[in-house]
Amino acid sequence: MEPISLESLGLNAATISIFFAIISILGLVMIAINAFVYCKIFSKTGHGWAFGLLALIPGANLILLCVVAFSDWPILKELRQFKN
Repeated sequence: MEPISLESLGLNAATISIFFAIISILGLVMIAINAFVYCKIFSKTGHGWAFGLLALIPGANLILLCVVAFSDWPILKELRQFKN
């Protein structure tokens, strides 16, 4: 039995290169959108927007989620000051 090659499937090096280039560009766009969303979330909670850039570090997004969930948001601190 003859092994299946990429050429027998109609795929050449140029086609494969274009495919991986498109997949790479889409991956970078998704990473940029993810970082933008995290930056907007942190800026709306009253934290510095730059905290959202930490989402680019693998595993740090779980830590960021805990920060948002369990920290005392600066905007809530200001609200308590106005109530007093």
